[in-house]
Amino acid sequence: ICLVGAAAGGLAEILLQRGDFVAAQTHIEAAIALHAQLYGEASTVYAAALDLRASLRFLRAEYGEALAEYRRVAAIYERAYGAQHPSLGKVLNNIGAVQLSQFDYAAAGQTYGRALEILRAGHGADHPSLATVYSNLGLIALGEAQFPRAIEEFERALAIYEASLSVNHPSIGDCLQDLGEGYALAGRDAEAVQTFERALAVAVQGFGAGHERSTRALARLGAAQLRAGRTEAAA
Repeated sequence: ICLVGAAAGGLAEILLQRGDFVAAQTHIEAAIALHAQLYGEASTVYAAALDLRASLRFLRAEYGEALAEYRRVAAIYERAYGAQHPSLGKVLNNIGAVQLSQFDYAAAGQTYGRALEILRAGHGADHPSLATVYSNLGLIALGEAQFPRAIEEFERALAIYEASLSVNHPSIGDCLQDLGEGYALAGRDAEAVQTFERALAVAVQGFGAGHERSTRALARLGAAQLRAGRTEAAA
């Protein structure tokens, strides 16, 4: 039964990544039920299954339910591991993502700050998990129209990603898109064009020209080229 629960959770994670939410929910609920029976609702394996369901709810824009469930996961991890464990930092980053999606920038900033402190202590200053938090802090700055600060956070995240991940890793492409948006909003059009060109190349290499990441990068690149006066390239 332990293997069945683990397999259900693992398959659910794959299905979430593929966007098959209906099938993912079936396997997530199976994993939650099995882990509750085997280990109890205070166990970390049960919390890991809850974390998957919270992620599903977040992807479905069910933000209230996702936030409540992530907080439940965080409470279990903190009781089991203590207040400075990286697993707690990861869940706090997820909580911050929900708060960001709700445009609660103040709460998200506080949550990301705590996540950053925990992850830096547990993994060091150059771990990719910190880059994710820096990138999310950049999104807060964008939402608050603090474009120089957003660019600084995105550049910090990109440096870590480039030092630790493969050249065409999706996280690098996503960060380049965010950084390009920061440059564009700050009026740094030439840098925006260069950054969106890189983002487009990463997206096409990793997902193909028809993927949503690629089409988004292409649209942003075209807009940046127009602002930079490169009308022929934009056409």
